[in-house]
Amino acid sequence: MRQPDRSDVRAEVERVAQEYRGRGYQVILSPSASDLPEFARDLQPDIVARRQDDSLLIEVKRGSSVRDNERLRAIAQRVEAQPGWRFVLVSSAHEPGNSDDDERFQPITPQQASEMLAEAVRLREDGHHRASLLLAWAAFEAVMRNAVEHYELRVPRSDAWSLMRELVSNGVLEREAYQQLNDAFQVRNAVAHGREPTTAAAFDRAIESLRQTAESLVADLHRPETEDPA
Repeated sequence: MRQPDRSDVRAEVERVAQEYRGRGYQVILSPSASDLPEFARDLQPDIVARRQDDSLLIEVKRGSSVRDNERLRAIAQRVEAQPGWRFVLVSSAHEPGNSDDDERFQPITPQQASEMLAEAVRLREDGHHRASLLLAWAAFEAVMRNAVEHYELRVPRSDAWSLMRELVSNGVLEREAYQQLNDAFQVRNAVAHGREPTTAAAFDRAIESLRQTAESLVADLHRPETEDPA
């Protein structure tokens, strides 16, 4: 399977930079330490983007190894702890598995996602924790995509992490739920890459967090809009 070469990555970074310029950000590519805030001078992001109401550290994802994912999560947690700063991870168009524009596949509807969640619960009750977790995550990710479309949010990339972070940033997902979802994300990634948590309780917590959050999102999508009080 073809891996992105340096020119592919550079072109993707340039594309992302241009997109953020168009959204009113001042953009620095391949920032030096002096271009970065003190807390981020050892991080080497691909892009720093600033405007009056927002400051971003942006990285184009080049791979999907467990080590890469753990490093990126650590960066995100550090950046999010800084007021006024956000970390944005952009999945490269050349990354294997990026199929958003592939006509062979279609989005999963909220109704289908609800059916998947019910199946995930049955799998968990039958002791099939790995299958239950992966199915619950797929349903959750599908519902996030539906929510982004429903609320007409602009998300630079539609990878799961970017979706989750944008929904939290826009108040669609509760900020208090973010840590639980992040923990579920880590468990899901471990299972998807041939590892697993040491206790069944970790599976149960992750599955239940995904189920509750996804069902809440589905309920919001089905709730009729009401006019603001006069």
